[in-house]
Order: sequence, then structure tokens, then C-alpha cells
Amino acid sequence: MKTIFISYNLHDEKARDIACRVQYECKKLGFTLVTPEGANFELNVGKLESKFEAIKQASLFIGFLCGYTSNVFLELGYALGMGKPVVLITDLARDLPLDLALTPAINYQNSPDEIMATLVKALELHQKEDDLSLPESELDLAKMLQIRVEYPEKFERIPAHAFEEAVKTAFAQNGFQITEINPDTDYGFDFTISKEGKRSLVEVKKLNANGKVSISTIQQLLGAIHAYDAPKALLICTSDFTGSARAYASRHGIELTLWTMEELKRFLYGSLTI
Repeated sequence: MKTIFISYNLHDEKARDIACRVQYECKKLGFTLVTPEGANFELNVGKLESKFEAIKQASLFIGFLCGYTSNVFLELGYALGMGKPVVLITDLARDLPLDLALTPAINYQNSPDEIMATLVKALELHQKEDDLSLPESELDLAKMLQIRVEYPEKFERIPAHAFEEAVKTAFAQNGFQITEINPDTDYGFDFTISKEGKRSLVEVKKLNANGKVSISTIQQLLGAIHAYDAPKALLICTSDFTGSARAYASRHGIELTLWTMEELKRFLYGSLTI
């Protein structure tokens, strides 16, 4: 079960009350909340190693930066150093340090109910992001397409080979036989699919959001069709095709099919086939 670490001054009654309520919400969402009190982290114990290990294992850090909070600054610094997502509850009437200016923050001066309402939204968003943060090898195509829409920056970080493998798996699950090729040789396509005696070459292009497949890629794939005596080819890209590439491909519509993510999604859910 994923954990969330919450840091506050033990003498801050408002923070302690909110932490108790956060613990209840965490249970509902499937998280375990680690608190200074619940984890025996009283200041006089001095178990910094235990604190740091708990922060290291946490998937989210929540910190109350109000009044005398030297322990919170220490724990926050460690969380930031570990690259943990952070939510702060602080007095927004005061300027945050420059390096925290872009950190999500909730106004400590709000009522506990208002703070809780905002925290619950943050927890729900974190749960959703956490559900999509599996290793690339464990992400199926449906999850990748969802990430592309909701968290495009995360989709950009998915390696091209992982996306290609997810596409292969989707074809296999739809009854296609997959034929691998030597990855060290450039054949002009990535793999072949066949179903009911019909064979197609498949080329998958994972580009950044602003990238477009050019006419040269179309020409290379058409060359592969003739070189390997294939009746058809499918070119899938994660962004789009240039106008000239689409125009050139349209002259070879019987042999060549172009898919963007819209067509791939339709294929995945059964409303389109090749």
C-alpha cells in the first residue's frame, strides 16, 4: 500500500486535527498516512534515519509550514531532494522562499473544513496519478493512451520501444499473429501482423507532441511493401502527419493506411480494424 508522509509541529493543534482527518481520507483512497505521532517520531526521540526512510518510501509529502517549524523544513528539504511530490499548508500572506514559490500550497488561514476540501482534491488527484505511474513494462496501451490525454508530459517520457510493445500486445489480444524482426536491422517497418491469411507491415512512430511524420517515412514504408512482398502496411504515429505525407499516402490508399492516436483508440475499443 502506498504511503503519504505528513509533517507538522507537534504543538500545532490545528495541524494535528487536520492530520487526523487526512488519515481517514487516506484510508478511503487506499493510502497509509505516516504522521510524526503515529510513527513515534516525537522530536525528543531524534530518529532522523527513521523519518528519512519513511519520507523515502512515501509517494506524497504534505507539510505544515506555520510558526516554529524547523523539523518541517528539514523533512521538506529531504522530500524535495528525493523528488517527492509536495503539498504545503502555509500562510499565503507571507512570501514563500523563492525555491518553494511554484510548490502547490493551501492557505493555513483557511478554516479546517476548507483546508480539508482542498487536500481531499489533492489526494484524489494523487491517487489517479499513482494509478498511472506503473513501470512502462506494466502499462498496457489503454493506460498509455489515457496518460497521453491527461498527463502528456508523462506520456513523453514513455520510451518508444515500450509504446511499440504495448501496440504489439494490443494487436495480439485482438487475434493478430505478430512476427518480430531483428531490431538491429532497419527494415523500414517494426513488425508484421497477420489475421485470416492477410499480412501487413506495421511501423510505429512515437514522436513528441509537435513532431510530424514526413513524406520520407511514407516512401520508406512503401519501399518495404515491395521489397518484402507485403500486400499492405500500417503506419501509426502518436502525433500527426505532414500535409505532403498525407497527400502522398492518399495516392497509395490501397496499400498504405495511416493511423493517429484517434484511429488507434478506435481499434483498441473494437470500432476499427485494418
